[in-house]
Amino acid sequence: MTFTYVCFFLTLHVIIVISSEEWCYEIVKSSVPHCVGPREWKTIGSCGKSEQSPINIVTKNTEFKNTLTAFHFSGYDLANDLTITNNGHSAQLSLEGKGITMSGGGLDGTYSALQFHFHWGSSDMLGSEHSIDGERYEAELHIVHSKTANSRSSSGGETTGSGRTIAVLGFFIEETTVNNAKYDSIIAALDKIRATGTNTTVSGVKLQELIPEEKYLEHFYRYDGSLTTPTCDETVTWTVFPETIKLGTSQLKAFYTKLNYSADAVMVENFRPIQELGNRTVYTSVGKPWCYEVQLSPLENCIGPGEWATIDSCGGKEQSPINIVLEEAEVNKSLNDFEFNNYNAENDFVLTNNGHSAELSLEEENEITISGGGLQGTYKAKQLHFHWGNSDMVGSEHSINGKRYAAELHIVHTLMSSSRSESGGDITGEGRTIAVLAFFIEESQENNSNYDGIIQALNDIRSKDLHTIVSQVKLQDLIPEEKKLNIFYRYDGSLTTPGCAETVTWTVFNETIKLGKSQLEAFYTKLNYSADAVMVENFRPIQILGVRKVHTSVHTSGVEAVVSHSRHLLLSIIVAYIVLIF
Repeated sequence: MTFTYVCFFLTLHVIIVISSEEWCYEIVKSSVPHCVGPREWKTIGSCGKSEQSPINIVTKNTEFKNTLTAFHFSGYDLANDLTITNNGHSAQLSLEGKGITMSGGGLDGTYSALQFHFHWGSSDMLGSEHSIDGERYEAELHIVHSKTANSRSSSGGETTGSGRTIAVLGFFIEETTVNNAKYDSIIAALDKIRATGTNTTVSGVKLQELIPEEKYLEHFYRYDGSLTTPTCDETVTWTVFPETIKLGTSQLKAFYTKLNYSADAVMVENFRPIQELGNRTVYTSVGKPWCYEVQLSPLENCIGPGEWATIDSCGGKEQSPINIVLEEAEVNKSLNDFEFNNYNAENDFVLTNNGHSAELSLEEENEITISGGGLQGTYKAKQLHFHWGNSDMVGSEHSINGKRYAAELHIVHTLMSSSRSESGGDITGEGRTIAVLAFFIEESQENNSNYDGIIQALNDIRSKDLHTIVSQVKLQDLIPEEKKLNIFYRYDGSLTTPGCAETVTWTVFNETIKLGKSQLEAFYTKLNYSADAVMVENFRPIQILGVRKVHTSVHTSGVEAVVSHSRHLLLSIIVAYIVLIF
């Protein structure tokens, strides 16, 4: 009897051990029926508890936490030779003993890097473990860190929960048409670790080069969770970044085809299903993002123009854009002609989808400047960008006598420190260090060949943060002829996007830029705010002028005055002619 009981106990123990060791992903169960799939993991370790990972991050339900400050990475820039292993469920690279650490980011202490590994799908299925607003990506990178013993705080935990000694950084991997050269050595090494338990060395790996630039890592989500493989210990502080890593199609295909779970099972779809959030809170390092009115329906969790007054300076009394009322504009004789320096020089611009416009930026060492035009000092060109509507709505930011145009171009300049006047400002206000030249864009029957390079390049920047080079651009070619730029309007204002700093001297020109219908359609259709939101209507509504004055370089009616004068002159001639013949 006793012997039978002991045998039963030992048998039960063996079954439990085998079960915990032979866990598998759902796709493996078809070839290895006895393995424990994700739906049964709750019988293993902590996998059935209430704070499991991964989760779907619902952005509108996240809570801003101001303690989630920037991370501090140490050793991420060092080149290391790393061992890459097929551990039976992923490709894992060991980081132990390399002196790579991180701190900050709202973590209470310093964490030492242990390893990083990948989760992926297949050619037919997305494979990230986490998702944001239900959107999953092709794959996900996890960098696993352990809290160093000498950095534990008196509370014994991080800002999001006590007793969590592991910090994992999660990065989504997104497919692009261009390969990521920084991953070439890792991708090549996959050929050598096809079988479970095999390993090889990958030389010269820098963690810094495998993840997005540090400037993009200030936005992240934080929650208390678990390891995503058995035994699913609930000891993890998760950091999930919305900024993605980009890999080419062929690089992702290597993950889908090179590794095996076993001799007859290709390693694909090695991700755990989404777990319930339960009573946990997901925190975000930034407040709700600002957005344009058109984005409010699909995004919901963003701050539209009607609420921008709550952001930084956006509630100030000298905001832009404005409606320019010609009859109220005051002639200012000091608004002389502009001097454009190197506007005729060819430059290579970086064209970027910055999430709210198409922006062309210049290298810092450029020598493109403006002076004159009533400005006291010399201003250096930094970037230019566009605002537009859609096929059914005009999209210029400024208007004249209530009339808006199809789109608007802004060329942004900053005051050079060596050229500040004694008064420290320009003729329209003290302390304004930015000068923006604004040009209305109207539709014409013919395309503008000077914009062909820019229009074509829009195809390469459909998604946020994508960028490309537009070569041999002359600013002079993008704007009206200089002889037509003597009529303009001047006022003190702000940037037209948050934080709406009131540091801008605005110059709005009367002469328009002409673009063909198909060129404007490219702006309306080629760029996205996000995966499912086309970038249209990216303009701020008109702001109140208040006590400010709008100055003009000519009589307040500008060109319209010339046209009106011509009409009066023609009418006078006709009247005189009629008098003579009768």
